[in-house]
Amino acid sequence: MKRFALAAVVAASLWQPAAASDFHYGQRLYSLGDYAGARAVWEPLAQGGDARAQYSLAILYRKGQGVEKDKQKAIEWADRASAQGYQPAKVLSQRLKEKPRPVAVEKAAKRPGTAAATDDRPPRVQWVEQTVQDLLNQFGARAAGGGGLEHGPVRVTEKGDVIDIAVPDIVVKTKDGGVFRLGTVRGKVVSEDQRFDRITLALPEIIPFRIPKTGNGEITIAEREAKLRWDHQLRTSTEYRFRFADIAIALAENGVVGRIGEFLIASEVVEDKGRWSGPVRFEFANIDLRPDETRGLVLDQAGIAVNLTGLDLPKYLKAGGQPGQAPKGLIDAEVAAGLRARVAGLSVSHPEQGTFKLQRAEAGLDLSSRDGRLLTLALFSSHAGLTGSGASAPGKLAPREMDLRLVLDNIPAETMVRVGVAAAVEVALLGELSSGPQILQRARDDLGAAGTVLRLERFTLTAEDYNARLDGTVLADGTAATGFVGGMELHIEGLAALLRGAGVDDKGKEQPSMLAGLAAQGEPVAGGKGQRYRFALQPDGKLTLNDEPLISLAPPAPKAETKPRTRSN
Repeated sequence: MKRFALAAVVAASLWQPAAASDFHYGQRLYSLGDYAGARAVWEPLAQGGDARAQYSLAILYRKGQGVEKDKQKAIEWADRASAQGYQPAKVLSQRLKEKPRPVAVEKAAKRPGTAAATDDRPPRVQWVEQTVQDLLNQFGARAAGGGGLEHGPVRVTEKGDVIDIAVPDIVVKTKDGGVFRLGTVRGKVVSEDQRFDRITLALPEIIPFRIPKTGNGEITIAEREAKLRWDHQLRTSTEYRFRFADIAIALAENGVVGRIGEFLIASEVVEDKGRWSGPVRFEFANIDLRPDETRGLVLDQAGIAVNLTGLDLPKYLKAGGQPGQAPKGLIDAEVAAGLRARVAGLSVSHPEQGTFKLQRAEAGLDLSSRDGRLLTLALFSSHAGLTGSGASAPGKLAPREMDLRLVLDNIPAETMVRVGVAAAVEVALLGELSSGPQILQRARDDLGAAGTVLRLERFTLTAEDYNARLDGTVLADGTAATGFVGGMELHIEGLAALLRGAGVDDKGKEQPSMLAGLAAQGEPVAGGKGQRYRFALQPDGKLTLNDEPLISLAPPAPKAETKPRTRSN
């Protein structure tokens, strides 16, 4: 879904990009709507001979994105990329050089979002052809991690209320030299009303491929379904379904080496009274990949689902398309979002690592707000049946079972959007939090004023020789030295085994360590069921363990300025 990631919105409005000379970095800026930033990255690469960057500059000049619209410059850059054999640039160059056909005297009503007619075909046909070409150009620029996309001329014809699309000779090339031949992909566009179109695609059943070091082969897809509902008002699709079932992967020398029962990408986000709600799903089922007798991956089910409630999608897309403007009011009413990730029946075998198995695993979060002002965030994670053999064995310290639930209440929405997500985007894109102190101070002040509460409702670990439980509550307090006060309580059974696994005995005599030192301060639990550890964060920043000072977490006081001494005569 177009720009359907909150990180993209905030990155466009808050993140200031650092210097970079990577083509994909420019793609990231382009996808966020920062066309001037993308040009600044691509231009030196294009001057240095990068065909992808040359083609991308041609697109910018053709559309007038981040630069003045200039057809001649678009042709010049497209020709430079085309001279290097870059297929998308060849197609673009030919299109730019085509002479406009005579315009018909009478034209059908202009389709929403279409450009002025440039030939005697109906405007709707022109719009579809241009949209398909733009999508192919964008996919070609991003295809397969730095690879490319080649295809023949796009053909669009109108038959009554149906528009037929054909894109012949599609070839996807990966960065490492892999080639996938899709052949001809056909589609149909049927107008539902002035706002919506129904689009269906006929995809190939057999896809030949060549992968370096692996060889030639083919992918056979017995069941294929690809359809979407295009929304001209939003200029994106919120309802789509791409399903592929009974997939077989075969190599020329080895025959069938893998099967996938089903692969699904689907969105059912629909409008209700100006708000958008519904699920977006990404799922796999019944995967069995065995390239040889000693290696294999078996997976019963895996999936990620996002469920949205009450999102103001037009405002969201508008905020994401205006770099430099903070998305104020993005969360302004009762909204909710949920994320679920799950895995079931996973088994991985390797000749040297052994076998790793996981019975099930789940993780996710729920984000909600009653008034658009304060948010509640709940996170959970669990797994069961974690085992292994050989080098892949998790070991006795690794928990065979784990269950976590963490809830944060009264989070200011503005802080979540402008501070929390901005920090996450900065780390994701730059690999570091360069504005850390300012972000942390802003968050501390906002959370304290709102009375934010963190509750660790459940955290349990169960391993072969030990088990542990942790719970507690921490409150945001702007007057506290660290910005927080509260406590946690830890119960452990099988502490001796845990310490031995960490390289010390239960008294810390073999290898004295901080862990052994902490263990010695434990309190016995009634009935002899393990030991208890009570951690408390005090207003002055001191962390105590069972009422004894452990360490100070208060930030150091700023150094007083000293005036340089002056020498008297």
